[in-house]
Amino acid sequence: MGLKKHIIFQIASIVLILLAVVYFWMRGDVIFTYIRTIRWEYSALLLLSCTLNFGFLGFAFFQICKLSGIRLRPLEWFGLTICNTMYNYISPFKAGLVAKGMYLKKKYNISVVQYSLLTIKQNIFSIVASLICLFFFTHLYLFLYGWNEGEPFFQTFLFIGYIFIGLCLILVLAFLIFKKTRLYSKLIAYLSRNVMGNIIPPLKVSAIIFVTYVFTLILTAIRFYICSLCFNFDINIPGLLISASAINLSFMISLTPGNFGIKEGIAGLFGALMNISFDQAVAISLLDRAFGMVSVFF
Repeated sequence: MGLKKHIIFQIASIVLILLAVVYFWMRGDVIFTYIRTIRWEYSALLLLSCTLNFGFLGFAFFQICKLSGIRLRPLEWFGLTICNTMYNYISPFKAGLVAKGMYLKKKYNISVVQYSLLTIKQNIFSIVASLICLFFFTHLYLFLYGWNEGEPFFQTFLFIGYIFIGLCLILVLAFLIFKKTRLYSKLIAYLSRNVMGNIIPPLKVSAIIFVTYVFTLILTAIRFYICSLCFNFDINIPGLLISASAINLSFMISLTPGNFGIKEGIAGLFGALMNISFDQAVAISLLDRAFGMVSVFF
């Protein structure tokens, strides 16, 4: 999809979303009824958790940049994360990445290829962290509650997950079988030269970045839990952790500015796992988004 068509598509998405909001507001939808009953005493906690989330995301980006010899100051990596989020909210396309790239090019003379590699590394760690957490929290939910709720989702996701694990085991087995052959030596040398060094950081740094992204996922769950307290909803914690993992994954594909509507839809779909209704889950997601925008713009 060309840039012009992409912009038109996202502008049309914004218009449709706004029309839907106006429609549901005029008919007195239950979601807006929930919003009118918010307990505002939790506002400070929500703003703090949003700020911490930006801090963890910025720190992960700092660690990734450091591998390329770019040592960002704390004000830079935190500010770039804020600016990235702000531009993504107000722009009909993912302008946050462009703005961040322009700053790094001007300040540190980073090339387009280098910046693309930095972005790829970010996405890889975010996806891996979200998938591992999603897999782990799904098993935790099954251990506590069994298969009664959300059975189709669990069957599909776990089937895909076990296929992935099986493929990984096959690769490990192949490694053990061929590790003393000349082909293996050439393959490892090629990967080290062209892939490992460019895409995958050293183990210690990878662990730090991975744990940082896990913390951002947990902070998403904490924000949702605080939002549930604002509405006096009784929320299921394991289901909440599954929902937070899925929401973090959704940000890898941005169809609308700030993923508006996508995040809320995913939260609603996972509402049953959180022991709340679709409308309640959407209300929680909207409140979380509102405080996220306040922390960015103010």
